[in-house]
Amino acid sequence: MLELRLALVETLLLHTRGNQAHAARMLGISRCTLRKIYNQRHK
Repeated sequence: MLELRLALVETLLLHTRGNQAHAARMLGISRCTLRKIYNQRHK
C-alpha cells in the first residue's frame, strides 16, 4: 500500500510539474501530508 501511495504522489507531481499544492488538492489531502508521503522514499 505504501508503494502505491508513493507511486501515485510521484506521478501526480510529474503531472503537475512539481506543484505540490495542486497535486495535494487532486488527492484531497493537505500539502503537508503529500510531503510526508513523498519524503518517506527520499530520505
